[in-house]
Amino acid sequence: MQEIDLFVAPDGQKHSEKPPATTGPPPSDASVAEQMRHKLRTAEGQAVYKLRKAVGEPVFGQIKEARGFRRFLLRGLGKLQAEWQMICATHNLLKLFRSGWSPQRA
Repeated sequence: MQEIDLFVAPDGQKHSEKPPATTGPPPSDASVAEQMRHKLRTAEGQAVYKLRKAVGEPVFGQIKEARGFRRFLLRGLGKLQAEWQMICATHNLLKLFRSGWSPQRA
């Protein structure tokens, strides 16, 4: 079984905030939340947590906020997958449209 190394902000750290840096192990009597706070204050923790902005999270934020998509309307795995594909397709088409992209004519 693989062990997963989590980097989860227990206090809902914002992307623009940078916590004070720290080194070394956390105190031995630290709670789980305090251990995670300490881990996120290390150079490695800050570098890994910073990647969240560049991966997939902005897309989900845009779909939730700009499109107002908060819950699925249909039930059942097949219908849910079709609904999600429709949401993704409209998101991508709007991005292409707003960028001014047009298909090349042969």
